[in-house]
Amino acid sequence: NVHLSAEYMLDPGFDKCLDEKKLLTWGAGKYVLVEMSYIAPTPQLEQYIFALRVKDYQPILAHPERYLFYHGDFTKLEALKQSGCQFQLNLLSLTGYYGTSVRRMSEKLLKKKMYDWAGTDLHNSDQLEALKRMTAQSRLMTKLLRYEFMNQKMYL
Repeated sequence: NVHLSAEYMLDPGFDKCLDEKKLLTWGAGKYVLVEMSYIAPTPQLEQYIFALRVKDYQPILAHPERYLFYHGDFTKLEALKQSGCQFQLNLLSLTGYYGTSVRRMSEKLLKKKMYDWAGTDLHNSDQLEALKRMTAQSRLMTKLLRYEFMNQKMYL
C-alpha cells in the first residue's frame, strides 16, 4: 500500500496549512514531517512545534543532522527533543554523502539515541546508488538494524 504524505517547510506559508488543518500526515493522521532552511534556523521553530502538539499532531524534524547551525550548539537539538519533537535520520547522512560534519553529527545523534525514525530523502538516482553502496557496509548496517527506529513499529 502507498500513502500520500508531505514534508513541510516551516516558513510563513506553513501557518496557513496548519490553520486550515490541511496537512498531509501519516500514521493514523498524527505524524507531520517538517524541515527548515539549511541557511538559518526558523525563528518560530519552537512555536510551530508547540502549535502542532496543541493540535494533536506529532512533529518530526527531518534530517536534524544536516542543519549546520546546530553543530556548534547541541543543546538546541536536545531542547527540541524535550519539547516533544521527534527526529528522522536521513540515511545518506551516515555515509558522508552530505559531508564529514553531517556524518559526524548523524553518528552523535544515533549514539545518543535521539533519532525516532529513519528515511531516505531520496531525490535522484545518484542518491539511490549511494544507498545501495551503504547496504554493503556491514558494520553500519548492523548498527542500523539494531537501532530501535519507530519505522519498524509503524504498521504492526
